[in-house]
Amino acid sequence: MKYIKLDTKKSGFLLAEAMMSLFVTLLILLILSQVIAVIKNVETSANSGYIRGQVTYDKIQNLLEGSQLKVKNSHRIIFRPRENGGFSQNSFVIEEYISNQKMIRYRSTTHGGHVPLITDIEDCQFSLNGDVLKIEIIDKEHKKSEWYITNNHENFPEFTPTA
Repeated sequence: MKYIKLDTKKSGFLLAEAMMSLFVTLLILLILSQVIAVIKNVETSANSGYIRGQVTYDKIQNLLEGSQLKVKNSHRIIFRPRENGGFSQNSFVIEEYISNQKMIRYRSTTHGGHVPLITDIEDCQFSLNGDVLKIEIIDKEHKKSEWYITNNHENFPEFTPTA
C-alpha cells in the first residue's frame, strides 16, 4: 500500500499578517477622514472669507471704474459705464436685495437677471462723497466692513437713472 505524503510546509496568510494589514487599512481610512474634514472646513475658514471679500471688492472696483455714479438711496447705487469714448445708455445697479437671504447684487436696469456679489449679510449702506464710494457691510456675525472705492473720472454731468 502506498501512502500519500501531505506537504504541510505550504505558505499561507498568517493571523499576524492579517492583523497587520487590517491595522494599515484602518490607519489609511483614519487619515482620509481627517483630510476630508479639513477640506470641508476650508470653505468656512476666515482666510477664505477674506479672499472672497477681496475678489468681490476688485469686481466692484472694475465695474465702477470711470462710470457715472448716482446713489439713489442708502441701499442702492446706479451707474452708467464708459462705452466707446462716451457712456452706455444702459444703467446698472448695485443694491441690497432680500430674497431667502440678504445680499448685495449687481443687475442691469433693462435686462433681467442679477449676479449676487456678497451673500449672507445683515445690512449694507452706500454713500458717495465726490469720487469715493463708501460701502458699509454688516455680516451675519455682526462684523462691520467698510469698503472705499475710488472712481477716477472727470466731473460728469448728472444723469437721470432709469431704476
